Amino acid sequence: MILTKRKHAEVIRGFGEAIAADLTAMLDEHENYTITHVPTDEAPEKYLFPEFGRSATELLAEAIHKQLNMSNVRVAAVLAQTHEKARKQHACDTDRARLANVAGIYEVCMRELVWGRRLILVDDIVTSGATMEECRQTLFEAGARSVMGLAIARTNRMNAAKVILAEDEWPGSAV
Repeated sequence: MILTKRKHAEVIRGFGEAIAADLTAMLDEHENYTITHVPTDEAPEKYLFPEFGRSATELLAEAIHKQLNMSNVRVAAVLAQTHEKARKQHACDTDRARLANVAGIYEVCMRELVWGRRLILVDDIVTSGATMEECRQTLFEAGARSVMGLAIARTNRMNAAKVILAEDEWPGSAV
């Protein structure tokens, strides 16, 4: 949503710089990382930045990678959405409905960049965490060593149930 309000690529670059500055201290130079993004279900003509032919989350992942400038970190679109959601996530009444709405709709399309690697999964906004959780599970099933989820913003919904995961189940925890 933040990216929707300010339709300018410079905004993405700024977020990429800020996120990369924090990530630099967290990444181990002896580990291999792949930065990827949550795929969008929108047609390219609906992209926030249609002139780039990619989604805002893909552009953000690339901006973070460029700012990190580390040889052990690569960026790649390793996830694909293979099925349509029954409805838009914001139309789901509960977090359980959000989880069900995205169940099984993602697949890994570049396993060689997932197997045994640490993944950094980028999204623009997290509401319930259902999409991030489904992507995380898909990446672990493809052999990811760990998955760190990050987003620019988190919505704060009034009177909404929260997805509760055990501490060792949070995105980013090791298998």
